[in-house]
Amino acid sequence: MKSNQLEFVVFILNKFASASKLPVSEVYQRLDSLHIIDDYIIKHYEVLHTVGENYLIEDLNEMLTQKSIQK
Repeated sequence: MKSNQLEFVVFILNKFASASKLPVSEVYQRLDSLHIIDDYIIKHYEVLHTVGENYLIEDLNEMLTQKSIQK
């Protein structure tokens, strides 16, 4: 992972944690356990870092909801 990607992941984790009122560690564990960090955030970094944070938060929330239902 490149440093700019790492910074972006940290940014997203903090923004999502703040929006969902959860600890960053819990957000990390949830996203990591569902492979969202590697398979979505890092994989699609080039596109995702150009969109607004509200879109990212909504998108991650939807992904967590869908993946939780599938389990």
